[in-house]
Formats: sequence, C-alpha cells, structure tokens
Amino acid sequence: MTADDFLWIGSAALLICSVPQAIQSIRDGHSRGLNRLMLWLWLIGMGSSLVFFVDREIWPSVINYTFNLFVAGTITWYSYFPRKATSP
Repeated sequence: MTADDFLWIGSAALLICSVPQAIQSIRDGHSRGLNRLMLWLWLIGMGSSLVFFVDREIWPSVINYTFNLFVAGTITWYSYFPRKATSP
C-alpha cells in the first residue's frame, strides 16, 4: 500500500463516520445532547481545511470535507431548529 491509499481509506472512513448522527438527527427531528460549540468548531475547522485542500488539490480530502460540511450543517441545523412534534 502507498501513502495515497491510506489517504483514500482515511478519507472514506471520515466521510461516513458522522452519517449515523445525521440520520439520527433527521429521524428524531433534533440534535439535543450535542454541544453547539463543538458543532460550530467542527464547521469552522471543516470549512478552513477545505480551503487548504482545494488550494493544494488534495481531492480525497476535498470530497470528504465537502460532504462532511453538509452532514455537520444538517446536524447543526437540527440543533437550532428542531422539528415540531406532531399530534397523533
């Protein structure tokens, strides 16, 4: 295996690691229990790193961080805007 292989493997793992939380936030209609400061730092870190990876043309990381911005954004959205409970 080459170093590039590890970059792709790591990027794929990071790409999918937050998906279960996003799915749970969507299903539950909220992201209660997740610290908002952590979510904002996650978004800022992802956005800042994405600028670097685009500049350096490190495409596995560009794909990973772009996707994770969407996922983290979804989780953060449900933190601030939980879905209203519906009456049965």
